[in-house]
Amino acid sequence: MALPPNGPIEVVFSLDTTGSMSSILDEVRHRLQDMITRLQADIPGIRFAVVAHGDYCDAEHFYVTKHVDFTGDLPTLCNFMNDVSGTGGGDVSECYELVLRLVREKLSWTPCSQQILIMVGDAYPHEADYPLNVDKIDWREELHFYTHAGVHIYGVHVFEDELSASFMKTISEQTRGEYIKMADFNHVCDVIMAICYRERGADFLEGYEAEVRSRFGKKRMDDGLEDVFGALKRGDSKASNTTLPPPLSPLSSMTSSEPSTSVTTIRKISSIPHDPLNRLPKLKTKVKARKVTTANSRGGESTSMPFIKPKKTKHIRYPKKTKPSATKCKKPNYNQPQRKLLRERVTVNNFLYNNLHWSSWKLAIQPRPVTKQPSPGWKPVNNQLRRTVLYPGSRRTRPAFYEVAVQTKPGHKRHVVYFTVKKFSWAPENWFNILFDDTVSQQVKSVVSSGCRVFVRKAHLVIRKPNTTTRFVNDVRRVYDYPWSGSRDVYIQNDDVFISNQ
Repeated sequence: MALPPNGPIEVVFSLDTTGSMSSILDEVRHRLQDMITRLQADIPGIRFAVVAHGDYCDAEHFYVTKHVDFTGDLPTLCNFMNDVSGTGGGDVSECYELVLRLVREKLSWTPCSQQILIMVGDAYPHEADYPLNVDKIDWREELHFYTHAGVHIYGVHVFEDELSASFMKTISEQTRGEYIKMADFNHVCDVIMAICYRERGADFLEGYEAEVRSRFGKKRMDDGLEDVFGALKRGDSKASNTTLPPPLSPLSSMTSSEPSTSVTTIRKISSIPHDPLNRLPKLKTKVKARKVTTANSRGGESTSMPFIKPKKTKHIRYPKKTKPSATKCKKPNYNQPQRKLLRERVTVNNFLYNNLHWSSWKLAIQPRPVTKQPSPGWKPVNNQLRRTVLYPGSRRTRPAFYEVAVQTKPGHKRHVVYFTVKKFSWAPENWFNILFDDTVSQQVKSVVSSGCRVFVRKAHLVIRKPNTTTRFVNDVRRVYDYPWSGSRDVYIQNDDVFISNQ
């Protein structure tokens, strides 16, 4: 297979490795080898670079950025991803501006190549006046260089933050890439591969879309993937725009076995989503009215007139049918005891309150190093390092739903163990005493002494009626069993979290 007409393709994967993005990191690490092998087989000469980043405040305990330069060597890429760990992250904004400069200045781009940057994240960059942004990097100025250099940036947005969505849309639109809203972490590798095939050519993207649809059989493709392919097919690809070889190698059986001498060209992509079931609209059949033929008294000719059914004069009343009691829909009786769901076992998609506008998980407490001094923004308390300000204070009295999770090591699973609802403005430096009572404080002390880290996230509630906050808390307790909100024990053994069922 020949090289792409517009030169070799070079792709940079930029991955946010802060706490809220650990699932993305695990998914890429798990599927990277298969993904790279497949892309190298279908797109000759393609090269990859990977950038992993946290935030400026992670320099003391983790790292700010790590990267591997462009290469086609599979072991080098896999070893890099296996060695990359998760980071803590600071405030909501992360160092995306530093990543834009790193990719532009430190990676060895090939002249006259098709240059692609795929940024996966859930936050937005710091401004130039941010205290830890010592180089005063302005992400808008960096974006100006990418626009004139012809690098296509694809902003892959996770979660629902509006500022993050605005940033991802801006960098994508100004560089003639595409903004991708990713609803499921498991789709990240499909998104990356679809972007690479889009840059290779429209036929390659259509071939990969057909392959992904075939995974679902007769069922409709996942809505999240429908949105991904719909976004990538909105505009013409800026990649190869002359002639194309046959579609992807695994899909060669779908084409004719006889060689063709005609030149394959890119077809115009319709914006109408493809229906894998090829459903046709149902035809409604009209029932003709019965007609009665009568004789005409003048010429003996017959005419047609509609048949009118005579009205019934006798009404027969039948007894009403009663439905069996088993089919009646009864409202749940909350007074009866019901079995609660163990919160730490409930997945993100199955969580009843997942539709709230949750913030990302924020590292709040971590073990205190023996030799190192705490970074700015952290204060030592006994054997702990607590974040000085978890969330900025506010005069507004909107209640917020807080969840607390425990993690043994960076990149490992976060186990949700506690919740609370607060409805008052509070001094931001006193967040620990306000969120945790004495009993929960002892639990925090115990897990941190075992080397664990504690994360917090929140979602604002819209409650206008009095006493609604109390009812909301009772509803949560009625459905979910949080270990620290009840009497279940949480203990650490062999770098893993164990929670008793009773």
